[in-house]
Amino acid sequence: MKLLKLILVITILSFFTISCSKDETPIVETAKTIKDIYICGSEANGLINVAKIWKNGVATNLTDGTKSASATSVFAVDNEVYAGGYQYNGTNGIATVWKNGATSTTYGLTNGTKNASIECIYVSGNDIYAAGYESNGVNNIAKIWKNGTVQVLGNGLEASIPRGITMSGNNIIVCGNELIGTRSIAKYWENGFAQNLSDGTKDEIATSVSVSNGIKYYSARENTGSFGIYRAKYWKEGSGPTYLTDGTRNASASDISVIENDVYVSGYEANASGRTVAKVWKNGVATNLSDETKSASATSIFVVNNDVYAVGYEYDTSGTILTAKMWKNGIATNLTDGSKNAVANSIFITFN
Repeated sequence: MKLLKLILVITILSFFTISCSKDETPIVETAKTIKDIYICGSEANGLINVAKIWKNGVATNLTDGTKSASATSVFAVDNEVYAGGYQYNGTNGIATVWKNGATSTTYGLTNGTKNASIECIYVSGNDIYAAGYESNGVNNIAKIWKNGTVQVLGNGLEASIPRGITMSGNNIIVCGNELIGTRSIAKYWENGFAQNLSDGTKDEIATSVSVSNGIKYYSARENTGSFGIYRAKYWKEGSGPTYLTDGTRNASASDISVIENDVYVSGYEANASGRTVAKVWKNGVATNLSDETKSASATSIFVVNNDVYAVGYEYDTSGTILTAKMWKNGIATNLTDGSKNAVANSIFITFN
């Protein structure tokens, strides 16, 4: 696992790319009045990445820019805003949760002696669940912190990464992958108990989880057997996989949101020129968010009132600078001005 989230995004085609952001996908029965839109990510300040939250498009720095940091997941409830990610201490990343921005409360969940990061966050009542990883000196190990108390996911030996989190009833569900032998196994942990989603015949990664009407859905990517080529797909609990791409070009599903019977997935697929095209799939039908002239990716999705919000990034024409973006129903809004590398990793919307 690379330390810098920005580097992770730039190398998004690599095997251990983290795509997880949040997962909180409410079932919408009546129209809701949107209060605030929160997006988290990072923007470079010279060679340093600054963790940020955008509230309704206005940026707030979570870190002071002296050491690299990134916010990977955001969640808001009862006027409290939580973000998870990492802060670099000069040697390692510290798994971190920010509450109400840098001026309020910052929780360092690890001591900085080993590399660590929070990858997804969920809040229920007074309980804060932050899933991430911490190195054991050899491998990154999936862990979950509940109000700062850590639980190891898996056996604590094999490389594993949590990538998505949600809650169903009183059950906390985390999805991701674990390396068993030479294979990446897509799996989920429900209240800490592991279940495999894939059979180990191919490398697979579960990137996000959503629950609708008690049924779990998992976005994922699956290696085709060709080097560097993955297919985007999702699983519905009790059913086989639904493939979103045909496997001829590299693709990934990053996040999933299920509203009643409609399944929305964000991600990307490479085009004939090798550029990644940011996409949203609704019930398997793709909509391009970017125009294919510049590489882009959608990293997170939130659906409300039949409006589809996605966030991510897009390269400039030179392929060197990333701009953090939000798309609403396919219409793009830049969160940054394109002068410095920036990415948007997660989106969360609150209501009146």
